[in-house]
Amino acid sequence: MKTLLVPGLCLALMFASCTTDSTDDALYNTSNTPIAAQATPSFLRTGSGPANTNNLYDYTGQLYNEILDYAVAHSTGTGVSNVVTDVSTAAASNSGFTAISSGYTGLTITTVSWVLSNSSNDQTIINNTGASSRGRQELNDFVDLMEALPNRSYDESYDAIASFEHDVINDSTLNSLDKRIILSSTSIARYSLYRTFNLGGDKSWDKHKTGIYGGITGADASAAKGITAGVSSWMAQ
Repeated sequence: MKTLLVPGLCLALMFASCTTDSTDDALYNTSNTPIAAQATPSFLRTGSGPANTNNLYDYTGQLYNEILDYAVAHSTGTGVSNVVTDVSTAAASNSGFTAISSGYTGLTITTVSWVLSNSSNDQTIINNTGASSRGRQELNDFVDLMEALPNRSYDESYDAIASFEHDVINDSTLNSLDKRIILSSTSIARYSLYRTFNLGGDKSWDKHKTGIYGGITGADASAAKGITAGVSSWMAQ
């Protein structure tokens, strides 16, 4: 999605060179001393890993990486049918996934094929969810944010995503479904980028978006389905 970033994204991008007068006022006091040097906001990265414990759905990104690693290591083929089977097997063998999969009805080839067919149209992906109009706008903003992050360091990417998550978590106009879809997807983005920075490979949005779009599509039903739909979409692209 190639649109002008809405003003709220500038806070999320302040570590990715999004500079405005209001951002400067927020970052610096009258003596031009970085306020961040005095007190780092709790949602910014202070450790070495990808976790953001402020996000209730942080576990989705962790499980996404674990299931992806297992499925890749035990892959039986790259076709959608093979991938769905491999990911389902990987998910079933992961105790963390089974612990959060109550009511999970499994993943279908149809779902993954639909994501792949629409991966070049983020608006179709977003509009197909049950998110509210406000939730859809936030998903649009998230896509804009991710498109702005390629070639940044992981710390910059993490801080931009965590800042966005902070705003979503504290937005009382978003309903519970909105937050599940958005926050599980942002977690997948954080962990997916972390995996790429550790293992090497393409850090661009084009590489990661299909998995995240799968996560958005699946999370409309449940966080568990967001994980398996995301991993399957990434592997089958």
